[in-house]
Amino acid sequence: MTQLLPIFLNVIVPVFALVVVGYYAGPKLQLDARTLSRYSYYILIPCFVFDTLSNAKIEAALALRMTLYAFVVHLGCALLGFVLAKILRRDPKMIAAYMAIAIFGNVGNFGLPMIKFRFPDEPNVLEISTLYFLAIMSVSFVVNVADQVSLPR
Repeated sequence: MTQLLPIFLNVIVPVFALVVVGYYAGPKLQLDARTLSRYSYYILIPCFVFDTLSNAKIEAALALRMTLYAFVVHLGCALLGFVLAKILRRDPKMIAAYMAIAIFGNVGNFGLPMIKFRFPDEPNVLEISTLYFLAIMSVSFVVNVADQVSLPR
C-alpha cells in the first residue's frame, strides 16, 4: 500500500498532466497534431534510438539472438495474419490490414517507459528493449511496405 502513492505521483499524474496540458494548450496555441506527430516520429524517436544504442553495452551474441528472434516471431505473426485473412476470404486490402495488425507492436512510446519502470535496477534494460523495439519496427515496416506495394491498384 505504501508503494501506491509514489507510483501514482511519479507515473500516473505526469501522464494525465500532459493530457490536460495538451487538451487546453492545443486549441489555444493552434497546435497541429500532425506536425507534432511527425516531429516525434521523424526526429525525436530516431534521436532517442541513436543515443540509446550508441551508448549501449550489449553483447553481440545477445543482440544477434534477440534480433533474429524478433524477426522470426514477427514474420510468423504476419504469416498467421495472412493465412487467417485468406481463410476468411478477405480482399487484398483487408489481407494487408490483417498482416499489419498481426505484426505491428506499439512497444516504443508506451512499452519502453513501462519496461524501465518495471525493471529500474536492471543493467542495460533500456538498451536491450530499444534494440528489440528497433528490430520489430524494422520487420513491421518492411512487411507493411511490401503489402502496400503488392496491392492491386
